[in-house]
Amino acid sequence: AALNIGNGALEGVEALRELKNELYGKKTKLYEQLLLEILHVVYVEPTKELNTFVRDSGSMRGKSKWRRKFLDSSNKSSLSNNESVGEEMSFESELGKLVECLALLNMLPEALDNIKMRMQSEILGVVGRVTKAVVTHSKEGVHPLVDLLDTLTQQLRKVASRHESLCNSFQKAAKIHKISCLTLQRSDIWSTIQAVLQLLLTDYLDIQNTTNESQQSPAYQDHIGDISFYFARRKLQRSRKLPLFKFEYSAHNNVTEDLLNNPTLSTLSDGSKERDKLLVCMPDPFNITVIYTPLQKFIEEIEEAISFTSGVPCTLNTFVNDYVKDVFIGREQSRILLKIETATKSSDAWRAATTPQVATEMGIFRPLLQSTVQVSDSIRELELLLDSLPHHKIQILEILVGLIRGYTETCYAAYRGIVQPEPEDKRLCSAAWLKDEDINRFLKSLPNWTDLQAQKSHHRSGRPLKREDTTEEESPEDVRQRNIKEAEILASNLGEGGVSQQEIISDTMQLKCLAQLQESMEWFAWRVSQITFRLKKSISNSASDTASHNLSEYVVILVSLSQEFEELANTCLLVLHLEVRVQCFHYLMPRGNQTSKQKGMSQDPDPRVLDLSRVLVSLDEALSSSLQTRKTKYIFEGLGQLIAKILMSTMQYMERIDESAVHKMCRNVFTLQQTLTNITMAREVALDHARTYFHLFFLKPEDILNEVLEKGAEYTELEYMNALQLICRTYDSEDGNSTQRYLQKLSDILGEVGVTV
Repeated sequence: AALNIGNGALEGVEALRELKNELYGKKTKLYEQLLLEILHVVYVEPTKELNTFVRDSGSMRGKSKWRRKFLDSSNKSSLSNNESVGEEMSFESELGKLVECLALLNMLPEALDNIKMRMQSEILGVVGRVTKAVVTHSKEGVHPLVDLLDTLTQQLRKVASRHESLCNSFQKAAKIHKISCLTLQRSDIWSTIQAVLQLLLTDYLDIQNTTNESQQSPAYQDHIGDISFYFARRKLQRSRKLPLFKFEYSAHNNVTEDLLNNPTLSTLSDGSKERDKLLVCMPDPFNITVIYTPLQKFIEEIEEAISFTSGVPCTLNTFVNDYVKDVFIGREQSRILLKIETATKSSDAWRAATTPQVATEMGIFRPLLQSTVQVSDSIRELELLLDSLPHHKIQILEILVGLIRGYTETCYAAYRGIVQPEPEDKRLCSAAWLKDEDINRFLKSLPNWTDLQAQKSHHRSGRPLKREDTTEEESPEDVRQRNIKEAEILASNLGEGGVSQQEIISDTMQLKCLAQLQESMEWFAWRVSQITFRLKKSISNSASDTASHNLSEYVVILVSLSQEFEELANTCLLVLHLEVRVQCFHYLMPRGNQTSKQKGMSQDPDPRVLDLSRVLVSLDEALSSSLQTRKTKYIFEGLGQLIAKILMSTMQYMERIDESAVHKMCRNVFTLQQTLTNITMAREVALDHARTYFHLFFLKPEDILNEVLEKGAEYTELEYMNALQLICRTYDSEDGNSTQRYLQKLSDILGEVGVTV
């Protein structure tokens, strides 16, 4: 009313005009002071418990002197109505009185616009004060960004609560004074909080630089295209010339543009610059993994507060999850692909092994390929993302499965590079034998193989192997018969020309590589099974049937991939088992139609026997350092039986024999027996049996037949026949019928006594 004193008939009075101007000035000053106090109550007081708060002065230290005086006078006037008023008023009462004053000044619409306009700068001020507090008083053992987010969300909840009280005060005042104006909405503060948090995340996740990198580095995308050649079924998601992430249409971008284009809000721009100067940690896209879960919980609070029912996520939710989906995960996929390619395509990828120290730290007994461990570490990074980004499990699992599947193909290619370096017609004999379904099935049906598999599973579980976990224990005779049968089957698959140099792996380092590949594939199969186990556990803890069903599909895929690595490991071990035996055939069997004339030769071991002895020692050294003991035992077990059979069978290829030749054969047996004993740490009885066989050649045919008649058969009929024929060729070459008579008599004797060997 006082402002109208100079209107009407008194409008021309100069003194009244000056008084009116003075009153207008006081009204404006009072309005500005009321507005500052409202902003102080809503945005500053919630942060007063922060340690940085004591550094501020003036009106920033609790209630301002002006407001205390104003509220004290207001309290005194209302004591008659409320005698229980304490020393401190609630913020609801304070805001109510301050807004009432604005209404009395008829400045409610202007105040409303001003508060809305300054809302974001005030929230940024809250962020700044919280940041200073976290930097000054960081918590031990807590990531600073997690600490910042936790403290900030606490303060923002208080701000939102006070903002809601302010909304109620505006509505009440507008209704009482019948002022027609748009009131504050509860959603206004949450929209502003979302926009500020988006700005904050843009800084800490280094989003702008990540986007610029994608625009400035097309060559990098070309490189990723090359990787896809090696890893099948990988699909590039976007053109290499497009930026990974755009902000033109995002909510925070629109708010920021309006903010910076408004000249009345220059303080916000300055505040933003100041905010950029103080960060609690270095900007890093990987920061999202640290704060994603607590951030999602706060997002749920926001959506609940704004009555989220439309099925469309809030802007902050969209911003965060679009960033994770379109930028972060894609960036991690490219980075991990590059690491895997570097590990698997290096020149020594299939030779370089981990150091003993690393093996001890990993809890393994033999070194693994460094490339396999590096791939495992890369996969581990994706596993961690499954835990830290739970809403994106399907996308991460899709990438993880693709990487593992690609590595499967890479490892099979490495295996083929070892066992089939030449064209198809020059495949290694051991690999070709393993392709034979009968041989493969036979080897896997033997007790020593099944026991080996049982030991493997229980070794991983960490509990001792019990008797019931193994097959029935074999007797020495069972072992002998099993080894004899294996030797016979392998010998029956031998071609007429024997085994050539091109059909064996003559480079011991190649066999060592194969052994390292075996250990690595077996271990990696276990790693994949561990991922599967954790995924199953995650499914059991999932409350959503749909999510469980989707995850179950990946469990099936991972189980299949683990089995592929397991099968490759088994293949490598079986090839090593066969390769050692193939090399025995190569060195001990005569080539093609080659015959041996032993008469008058030196009694020293045969050079090829010495070669085989050296090869076996080299193989033992290479495999013992690369394979677990139970596996080397499997490879060399029964080798004495095979060597004995080969040496005994070579007698059929000899034209003549004499005492010197017999001694030479015995020396061959002794040399190989000594070598095998040093390897297996057990006496090879089968070679004693072979040495006894060669002693038959000191006897006459009649003596051999009498011995069979008296003591029974100690050898097979074929072995006796070979001995009789060689003796007859040597001493009764002129009498062609004598051989047939001895063979017939042998047949008759064996028919009577029965063949037990």
